[in-house]
Amino acid sequence: MASQSLVLVQLFCLVMLARHSACWINNCIHAFRHNKSYTPDPKLKKMMNEWQILDFTSKYDFQCLIGNVGCQTYRCKNEFGNDIFVVNGCATKHEHLKCVYDKLDPFCLPEDKRYEHCEYCEGTRCNSNKIELETLYLPKTVGTKSTTRSTKGTTTTEELDNETDEPESTKHSKKLAPSTKRTRRPRASKRPKTPETTATNAAAAPYPSAMPAVLLPFCLPLFFRHLTVNVFDG
Repeated sequence: MASQSLVLVQLFCLVMLARHSACWINNCIHAFRHNKSYTPDPKLKKMMNEWQILDFTSKYDFQCLIGNVGCQTYRCKNEFGNDIFVVNGCATKHEHLKCVYDKLDPFCLPEDKRYEHCEYCEGTRCNSNKIELETLYLPKTVGTKSTTRSTKGTTTTEELDNETDEPESTKHSKKLAPSTKRTRRPRASKRPKTPETTATNAAAAPYPSAMPAVLLPFCLPLFFRHLTVNVFDG
């Protein structure tokens, strides 16, 4: 009887040892990641060091305490749904909808456009694929207009300057202001001379090209008189 009771005690001890050891089998990955544009608060860094997360680029495999039935991922996201920082570790409670890392809430407040998001899983190292940052949306960059003079069918630099830099009131007043530029008179076209144009020009000349016949009776006596005087004088 004594030997049987001893065997029962040994079996009971083995069962209890196996039961308690099973509680220590659950392991979780402890890690901290943050966006490059985010500078972690010194208090947050100190908290991570207390949780045995010393290197923010590494991951640590920890055995969870008795009662830690799973692993949890705490994500702090911005308004676009992108991660600002991520903390992974053992879950202290079996909560699927509530983050148990309430100490992280002061670093992820809605008034700062930061929102918490929790993921819970069961099993050894079930959070090993959740330690990196998630990027759900990339904001589109605002395009700028070209400032080079373009060809036909596109906008030129002057039009862009008027559109972006100059107020509408100034542009409207410029359109209404009269132009001060002098207009050039059209030049007369040079046409080749023809016999008809030559005759027309001769008829319109102020002095006749030949002596009229009306003056011949008066001019001939004077001509002969002048000729006679020259002969006698000679």
